[in-house]
Amino acid sequence: MTPRYQQLYDIVLAKAPLSVKEWMLLENTLEPMFFKKGEFLAKPDETPDAIYVVIEGIVRNYFTSNNGREYTKIFRGFGRLVGPYSELLAQTK
Repeated sequence: MTPRYQQLYDIVLAKAPLSVKEWMLLENTLEPMFFKKGEFLAKPDETPDAIYVVIEGIVRNYFTSNNGREYTKIFRGFGRLVGPYSELLAQTK
């Protein structure tokens, strides 16, 4: 395990025990990403391709009504998974 992902490893291990071998397989697929305030992880017209883990900051999950009003669904902070889980699972069927 690389020190770079120690914090993420601790988060994952608290939720689901993984062997070091399993973690190394997962770690090889990880790609750090950084987003600025106001940037989008995903937009409604995009096909989802990732799930994210919040390491720093807060992510706001919201939707926009037909009249253009924004409604916040949830805020996600440190250690929380963010992403279109059901859409990604549907793609694998």
